[in-house]
Amino acid sequence: MNALAEHHPHDPVAWPAYRMILPHALTLLDHAPPDTDTTRTSRLLNDLGHYLKGQGDLGTAIAYYARATDSHHRLSGPDHPDTLSLRSNLAGAYESAGDLGRAIPLFEATLADAERVLGSDHPTTRTIRSNLDKARST
Repeated sequence: MNALAEHHPHDPVAWPAYRMILPHALTLLDHAPPDTDTTRTSRLLNDLGHYLKGQGDLGTAIAYYARATDSHHRLSGPDHPDTLSLRSNLAGAYESAGDLGRAIPLFEATLADAERVLGSDHPTTRTIRSNLDKARST
């Protein structure tokens, strides 16, 4: 997991590192049950979700975002800022897959929680609001 620490999955320069680590991560994730995930595993799942979404593998990206969200929720609680960001990432993946029936309600619930926990002017809250507006205009 440390091999990816300095690489952002949206940066094409990082893609060779993600391609290299992906088979190993898949093996780990296929053999480790979700209830053994740590916050580092959750971060890896999220980063791989970003990478796979960018590569067009939305089904796997959604599965990884969902597992990352569930794991982080279990480990850090529903109101943790990272949990809120992960929920927003999952909603964004649903949107990218054209599943607005899942994306919009998840964005709405996440926005309500972000406003309650972080405040309406927090950067994460503003990003979620913007993403919700974009999904609604689709």
